[in-house]
Amino acid sequence: MRVEEARLMSDNAKQLKETIDVELSKIYEDIKANALSGLYAVHIYRGYLNRNDCRNKYVEQSIVDSLENNGYSVTKHYDNPNKPWLCVSWLK
Repeated sequence: MRVEEARLMSDNAKQLKETIDVELSKIYEDIKANALSGLYAVHIYRGYLNRNDCRNKYVEQSIVDSLENNGYSVTKHYDNPNKPWLCVSWLK
């Protein structure tokens, strides 16, 4: 592997990690705001939910795994192809 390829792969990995961290922080803010309002679930509409791109699938699955590991119930909804969403619930 050449140095340029390794550098590119490293940059892509850093960008994916940063994207996941930013999206998770937004989701946790939404969860906190909805929990304080007395709600038990939140619908998350995000651009990374496009199922056609493998990077988007990785970001989505990483976010879902992180939420589930922290005790949240996550359901994926693709009913409307123009606006896919996740339902995140903190009550089981």
